[in-house]
Amino acid sequence: MIRHNLRYKVLALASALALYFMYGRTDEKPLTSAVVRVQVRAVNVPDGLEITTQPVISVSIQGPKHAIDELLNRPDGGASELDATVDLAGKGVGPHMLPVKVNLRKPLMLVPGQLYATVTLEVIVERTLPVEVVPQGSVAPGYRWESTSANPASITIVGARSAVEQVARVEARVPVRGATGDLERDVPLRALDSRDEVVEHVDVRPSLVSVHVRISRLLRYKVAPIVLQTTGRPANGYRISTVVVEPLVVTVSGSSQALESVQAVSTEPVDLTGATAPIIRRVRLAPPEGIETVSASAARVKVFLVNEAVGTP
Repeated sequence: MIRHNLRYKVLALASALALYFMYGRTDEKPLTSAVVRVQVRAVNVPDGLEITTQPVISVSIQGPKHAIDELLNRPDGGASELDATVDLAGKGVGPHMLPVKVNLRKPLMLVPGQLYATVTLEVIVERTLPVEVVPQGSVAPGYRWESTSANPASITIVGARSAVEQVARVEARVPVRGATGDLERDVPLRALDSRDEVVEHVDVRPSLVSVHVRISRLLRYKVAPIVLQTTGRPANGYRISTVVVEPLVVTVSGSSQALESVQAVSTEPVDLTGATAPIIRRVRLAPPEGIETVSASAARVKVFLVNEAVGTP
């Protein structure tokens, strides 16, 4: 009888333990998972080389729900809590597919699996370019800006070859709105491509220049519209659909007789020969003889074309 009861007691204890391990361990919190977008950081970049882009990868992580929620609720979506790196030691010019090492804080864990990122290395080059001072806005009525200068007059662009070759000009924008006297101030430089868009991933040295704008009083002035002047014809089947000129008008000065004959100020010719895509560029103004432009010396023009066969740009 005792042996019979002992056998039942052992069975009951074993069942209780099994139920505990299956359902009773409430102290362990369930894991949840998430995907975080992280920018890959390059380490051990060889001297004289530079990466052209910063790759971004998707990292799968898991951990307690409260830790995952805290991570994802950060302003950057948790990216700053993960450190993703590729080692470029000994690598040369060209693209490289490399394993990514990811570090993150506990109690978070990586979902198993190797991550890779492609990084391209290019030779670092330098170019020297002149500084183009561009007054922004209009001086006070009755005044004009006569000349501009920058110190230093030229600067150096440093970066990966492909990025440096995109730079068409270096611009120093100086506000002159409402000015009635000479201006001198330090302004930042912008490296721009042929479409007047900022070229990223280049170093402008120095990044600031001292700009001087000479402003004088006008005796006679007039506001005239800016008109785009073109040469050549677009490719067969294409025609001009829209022309945008910025700014629309320019203040000019001259003698009373010269001003009376001015109805508009033309740009220098923009060649449309064989064009099939929009043309966007900055062109100088070409005022008539005896007339000087005051508020602007150039305009940004956009010429949009339409394919007559399909009726769309």
